[in-house]
Amino acid sequence: MDEPIWILWVAGVGAIVGGVLLFKYRDQAYNVIHRSNPLFRGDPKDSFGDGSFLFLPAIFAPLIGIFFLFFAASRTFGWDLF
Repeated sequence: MDEPIWILWVAGVGAIVGGVLLFKYRDQAYNVIHRSNPLFRGDPKDSFGDGSFLFLPAIFAPLIGIFFLFFAASRTFGWDLF
């Protein structure tokens, strides 16, 4: 494949950093989603809680980033992993 390797490196690092930041600030991210989405407007008691629903994306984003980094490393250094 002739994909640009730098995109894989940037996507891997971005997914890792984004996942860690999302995990750390998931309650603030929930507040942004809650304020910006018209479906959530109304009585605050009717909302479905805190940012706990962002837990899985925050866990899986760094794992996907690690896969991207391994894939980019295998393409960059000629490893025969994939």
